[in-house]
Amino acid sequence: MLCGSDWMPRHRFLPHMIRAQWHELGLLNRWPQFGNRTKQTRWKHCVLLAMNDSSSLKLRIVYIGAVKPADNIKVISSDPSFAQASLDGGEAIAAHINDGSTNRNPDGIGFWALVSEDYMTYQRAPLSQGFWTLFWHRFGNARMSIKPKLLRVPASLVYKFGFKLSEWACGVSLPYTIPVGRRVKIEHFGGIIIAARAIGNDVVLRQNTTCGVSSVDEIGLLPTIGDGVDIGVGVAILGDVKVGKKAKIGANAVVLHDVEPQTTVVGVPAKPLPQKSSEPLHVASHSD
Repeated sequence: MLCGSDWMPRHRFLPHMIRAQWHELGLLNRWPQFGNRTKQTRWKHCVLLAMNDSSSLKLRIVYIGAVKPADNIKVISSDPSFAQASLDGGEAIAAHINDGSTNRNPDGIGFWALVSEDYMTYQRAPLSQGFWTLFWHRFGNARMSIKPKLLRVPASLVYKFGFKLSEWACGVSLPYTIPVGRRVKIEHFGGIIIAARAIGNDVVLRQNTTCGVSSVDEIGLLPTIGDGVDIGVGVAILGDVKVGKKAKIGANAVVLHDVEPQTTVVGVPAKPLPQKSSEPLHVASHSD
């Protein structure tokens, strides 16, 4: 998916093939709307390259709509991630999920659309270490859709080089074998080692975070991180731990047990913070 800017060229300068597609979609009839936009309105358009039945590329122009520049729009999918779906179902994720034999990118979204969403998650910062870590992770999974294996060799060589380069430059180790949801953000880079069963949507990771096994005797027992989890600085999540939806883990906590959804845990080992009482405080008077 190739996204355009907030301006569009005059249609008389467009190539014939693109003009034909615009006519088909009726966009040229709505052209005055683009030319007469106000300062408060920005028009977005997107060029989609889609494969038709004859396997030839066909341009499609999709009119997205108008948004105010001041609006900070973040689209959150209502569908749970693979990790969250397993937590909701109470079923353990099988170990073969991490064997790297198939494309484990999120369903329902293509590779370039996924990269574009990650780019927006990182506030369009092309030099963000977290963005490039996720880019190579997404690429590593996308290449697994190339069949047969012989045709995948060049992409695999590119991935191995890019993955190792991102480890050196970004200080983050995130192998493609770990299913990672959408809009995951590595807030601060450096010293991050992720070996998890799966990571959900909208998860925030920070520097010096470690996810992995709790001991060499429990190889393969890895944590599962649900949707919307906020992980603080220096956190260690070890063993077959399940972190529920929208849980918060305080800085330098060591998580060895399951964390309930919407719970904040802190300390070593991590324990839930007491819930604030909703009952009104009783103020003693002299008559009491």
